[in-house]
Amino acid sequence: MLQKKYYITLSFLFLAFLALAQPRSFSQKPEVFIDEFNTYINSDNTKEGQAIMKLFTIKWDSAKFVEPEQRNIINVANAMLNNDLRIPSFILFTETMLYAKDSIDEAKYISWSKALVPAITSGNKTFLTLLQASRNLFKENILYLSDTKKWYSSSDNYRFIFNDNRVQIAFRDIDLVCQADVDQIIIYNTSGAYFLDTDEWEGEKGKVTWERVGFGAENIYAEIQGKYKIPFERAELVVDTVLFTNKDFLNKSLYGSFMDRASSADDISEYALQKSKFPQFISFEKDLELGSYLDNTIKFRGGYAVNGAEMIANGSAKNPSSVTIDYKGKPRVVAKSQYFSLKNGKILAQASEVTIYTDSGTIFHPKLSYNLNLENKVLVLTRGKEGLEQAPFFN
Repeated sequence: MLQKKYYITLSFLFLAFLALAQPRSFSQKPEVFIDEFNTYINSDNTKEGQAIMKLFTIKWDSAKFVEPEQRNIINVANAMLNNDLRIPSFILFTETMLYAKDSIDEAKYISWSKALVPAITSGNKTFLTLLQASRNLFKENILYLSDTKKWYSSSDNYRFIFNDNRVQIAFRDIDLVCQADVDQIIIYNTSGAYFLDTDEWEGEKGKVTWERVGFGAENIYAEIQGKYKIPFERAELVVDTVLFTNKDFLNKSLYGSFMDRASSADDISEYALQKSKFPQFISFEKDLELGSYLDNTIKFRGGYAVNGAEMIANGSAKNPSSVTIDYKGKPRVVAKSQYFSLKNGKILAQASEVTIYTDSGTIFHPKLSYNLNLENKVLVLTRGKEGLEQAPFFN
């Protein structure tokens, strides 16, 4: 019983100590505020807090913060007390202010400082998220940081906005980069806003390329049409509509969907990255004249898709894609499949329906492996060992 009373007494003493250590408010007079603020932060007795307060006090006393900025800082600090935030949050606030003063221009500082009071009024979570995001942004233009990835901007062309109880950081004409351990996604010349409450990016326009799988940025690329969203927790970009250009293969640009994903591997070779199945594009149209080879003797038709460095003529069971080989102006070999791949100078299909036209009739097979080597001008058709693959050729 005595022991229980002893613990209860200690608990009350500890709570009383906290109540005494945490002031009810800071003075509105700048010269008094800085002393009270120092006393409070230093009561935590940490080297980090003392070092940060030393720098902050020097800037405060040397008028690096002008009077309207000082009033705003005092108002924010008092709001933090009212919200029962503790000393580590005050240290984060002070450190972020120092980064802001040293790293960004006056216009950005003003837009950022104006978002502080509405943010803390909205709640501690919104306010602390703003501080953490701001600190990373001021230091390295980082919007989002996790153990496996970071999303960052190529420049500091941004401003802070508080609308409808939501904090957003609006960017204009930047390159947005997702950097994983060894892989990355880049959206060139895009604009948009980072919403801190959802860790989402809402963007518009931009350009993506296939550089990381070995293609020139000016030869193969896709331009984002309209708006798109990115949940920053994923190293992934999905866009409903892009305009795709392949100057090496297509005679016109195509509308379609786009997807990219950065590899999560932490150790992968450059050669392996170039074998990636991303970025990906799929055309909306499925009956396209996709191009020809060897003086128009080989013709591609179907939908068009790209998986990394692999070009694909894709179709469906009802409307398959096709590869036609002409001889003396007439079709001689017609192959149909849901999926033809063009990679490393070869046209490949694991399962294709093939018709060979001869002077005396036709030869047909329902399911063959198709391998056309464009460089050597050699076509190999191979039967398999299962189901229709085993069927004989029909004439």
